[in-house]
Amino acid sequence: MAQGTFVVSSPLAPVDAVGKALKVGMRVKVNSVASCLSELPSEDRARLVQHVGTSMIVAEIDSFGFVWLSGNGEPAFFCLKPHEVQVA
Repeated sequence: MAQGTFVVSSPLAPVDAVGKALKVGMRVKVNSVASCLSELPSEDRARLVQHVGTSMIVAEIDSFGFVWLSGNGEPAFFCLKPHEVQVA
């Protein structure tokens, strides 16, 4: 398997850190970005870490169950595992 490639055998459940259902359009608080950091350059890691503790909007939940987040009306620009967010 190539470096940076991961396999999700079944979709992640669309529930947040405390078990609440996630839906597109919901506002969520970013609790962690740990699942994204390992393969990113340092400047991208620093930019992503700045979102911890902020409120964002669920723009999409993809076929693997990853939650794509956006700011206010912006296109989705990064994704997290569902347990890394919490319904606001």
